[in-house]
Amino acid sequence: MNRILKGLMFAGAAICANLQAADQLAPSVAPPGGLIAQEVPMFVSFGFDDNGFSGDPAAGNGVGGMKWAIELFKNRTNPPGVGNPGTFDGMPARVTFFLTCGYATNITVESPYYVKKIWREAYTDGHEIGNHTMTHATGGRTRSEAGWQQQINDCQQFLSAPFDANEQPGAINPNSGIGVPVNQIKGFRTPFLEFNDNTFKAMQQAGFTYDSSIEEGWQFGQNGGQHNWPYTLDFGSPGNEVKVGWGNSEPISTYPGFWEIPVYPFIVPDDASAAAYGINYSLRDKAAAAVSWFDVNTGKITGFDYNLMYFYPFNKQELLAVFKHTLDVRLAGNRAPMMIGAHTDYYNDSNSPDAAMRREVIAEFVDYAMSKPEVRFVRYDQLLDWMRTPVALDPNGPVYYQVSAEVVAHEVPGNQCTEPAWSASSVYVGGSRVSHSNAIWQAKWWTQGDEPGAASWGPWNHIEACNGTVIEYYGSVSPASAVAVEEGQTQIFSFVPDSGYEVDYVEVNGIIQPHPGSSNSFTLGPVNADANLKVRFKQTTP
Repeated sequence: MNRILKGLMFAGAAICANLQAADQLAPSVAPPGGLIAQEVPMFVSFGFDDNGFSGDPAAGNGVGGMKWAIELFKNRTNPPGVGNPGTFDGMPARVTFFLTCGYATNITVESPYYVKKIWREAYTDGHEIGNHTMTHATGGRTRSEAGWQQQINDCQQFLSAPFDANEQPGAINPNSGIGVPVNQIKGFRTPFLEFNDNTFKAMQQAGFTYDSSIEEGWQFGQNGGQHNWPYTLDFGSPGNEVKVGWGNSEPISTYPGFWEIPVYPFIVPDDASAAAYGINYSLRDKAAAAVSWFDVNTGKITGFDYNLMYFYPFNKQELLAVFKHTLDVRLAGNRAPMMIGAHTDYYNDSNSPDAAMRREVIAEFVDYAMSKPEVRFVRYDQLLDWMRTPVALDPNGPVYYQVSAEVVAHEVPGNQCTEPAWSASSVYVGGSRVSHSNAIWQAKWWTQGDEPGAASWGPWNHIEACNGTVIEYYGSVSPASAVAVEEGQTQIFSFVPDSGYEVDYVEVNGIIQPHPGSSNSFTLGPVNADANLKVRFKQTTP
């Protein structure tokens, strides 16, 4: 039987408690919901920071960057399990991108056109978008609350600004963003993991649900298999207290109901474990020879690719050994999530001579992790959804099938390039309109010989694209995204035609279904296989 185990109200502030209400959970090495380790999924989550290199070939910066990360996960799905959505069985594997918005508002490494375009693609492909400040400035440990608010709010404003699909490389729209609703931007990470109490005040003021800047797992005895699970800051942060004691961080207050998804360390395999990954020498001794503060007894490295790949001279096999061992220790222990801090920029050819090797490491690790039936790749916000209502992996649970729905598109005539074609020899005055590169342009002032779109500061404004046809749907279907339906159950789909339109036909897995055009719902089932429903709308019959 499928088990959904919800937390109970905590009766005291003891840090060992493991059961809380949905948004009140004390730090604990025990899995939430009273589950034992063998019952919970082994969550793995990538959080990519910065993301200034698009990876678009037209940008001229080579392979890698955001495009590589999106493509890496595009067709990967989690192990199938029994198809239970509560444990993300068979669902698309997706990640979280913490975006530094300055990369898309100023020409730093690439034109904002390419950066905005790839960020929008990540969002529409189902990845989570998080806030990583506007400018990635240093000084986070001493910044004022107003300073943090500006860094956060400026980035929020950009991320939520409408996306301009007609923007061109040579005509940047300064008012466009990537079109993510503010209520979907739930998480924040500070640059350099630097923060103070003002940071958390500003985060709450911005309406975030969680932070992912505090390091956990450096406590004595936490060897990779006994880390604290994510928790709310009702009772403070043990990881922060450790770092404050070392003089490496600022103390923070308690913040009821506000979640912390920690940064956990990588664990370099000890000599006895290294052989399982094809290494017959001491990898910890090699690490200690490169970095004076590396502890050969614990093997811990801050859980970011920067710390692992730039400080330590590890080759491909050695990097893979660290990734695999960190996962294996966690899987054999309490299964606290494996949160991997990363930067897509470090996997771009123009940014690192080792980029190709690093891409291979990540791809091979992802395949290794997905070969384990308990592993689930999830976004940070998906992890929190599970933390609030923990669901056990249950091999004897019900079988679920994926049911999706879509509206059949109509191709109809669109905008045409009716303006005269631009000519390099012609003289144009302010207000003159021309067509060029499948778009309409309007002159700002007198010009001759200046090609429209050649420069964002030039004499031409981009008005709109010229399309031979446009896509219209004339209605919508709900639910529009894929849903999991238990075997033998039904799923009702609702249709909302535009004014003057009605249902033309309903199709399931390519077969037209009996359906009166006057009805605006359809019941699918009993479901015994994956199914795709298509609905087409037409003009109402007089």
